[in-house]
This record gives sequence, structure tokens and C-alpha cells, in this order.
Amino acid sequence: MVESYTSENGTEVLIGQAVPKEAMQCKLLLNEVREWKITDRATPNLGMERLVGEVLEPAVKLGANYVHLDIPSEVSVMGVPVTILRDAQANYYDCESTQF
Repeated sequence: MVESYTSENGTEVLIGQAVPKEAMQCKLLLNEVREWKITDRATPNLGMERLVGEVLEPAVKLGANYVHLDIPSEVSVMGVPVTILRDAQANYYDCESTQF
């Protein structure tokens, strides 16, 4: 799901979990690790809200018009959740088209 968010200065940035399509002609500006907390694993929607709040203003400063948030999926080994071992990734893009 991809949604539009408005920064403090009125700039719109799309943020979501969809990988940009090749036809969008996106240039990766920055890839960074974002902490995915234990509480985020328990309440992924709140975790996504937190990440959106953390990446919106940096996206505007970078000149990005799309941020792809890659959050850890639920994975367990022998019944033990190991998602906690992986953090989220924020990929900031400047895309020619933002049509998903």
C-alpha cells in the first residue's frame, strides 16, 4: 500500500511498501536502516506509522518523492520468532513517475 503524505513545508511524498516499478524510472538517493522494535513486531501498523513519521522530512530534504519502506516479515525458526533480528530499510527515491 502506498499513501501520499504532506511534509511541514507542504511537499507531498509517497510512502509505502511497494517496490517501485521499472517504468517509474526511479533513482535511488539513499538506503538506510531504520530500527524495527519489538513493539513494532507486535503492532506492525503502529510501527509503520512511526517509520512514516521518521522518513517524511528527511525525504523532502533529499529531494525524494517516494520512500519504499521494507519492513521485516514474520519469520520463525522452530517456533521462535526471528523477525526481531532484522531491522527495516528505508529506500529514498526520486521518480520520474509516481504511478503505481
